[in-house]
Amino acid sequence: MIKEAPIRFAKEWRVIAKDKRSWACGIYVPKNRSIGDIRFLEKHDCPELFYLISGSVKLVTMDRGMVRVIRLTRKNAVVVDTWHNGFSDGKVPGAALVIERGKVRTQYLRLGRKEKKQQ
Repeated sequence: MIKEAPIRFAKEWRVIAKDKRSWACGIYVPKNRSIGDIRFLEKHDCPELFYLISGSVKLVTMDRGMVRVIRLTRKNAVVVDTWHNGFSDGKVPGAALVIERGKVRTQYLRLGRKEKKQQ
């Protein structure tokens, strides 16, 4: 079977393809326009892959207390298995392809304190 998955950049996160148990693929359009807009980081119970589709997308990660900004490019995919969030600082919002496990548990880390929620 072959299915087409239309790519639209209307929402912050939109799943475009998945199977029933193993994986999901979606389009991520960061709502944050600068690192200062980020109010929380998230961490899944599995890695996820990010690949730049268009514009500018930067990931903010935190591992062992160290904050790092990673600019996505079309030359490399980035696999994240730590606290993260993103922003798009270009004139037009950027977009990234994301591949992750179909069902994930997510923790959220607010600026200054840890808040565990499951999604």
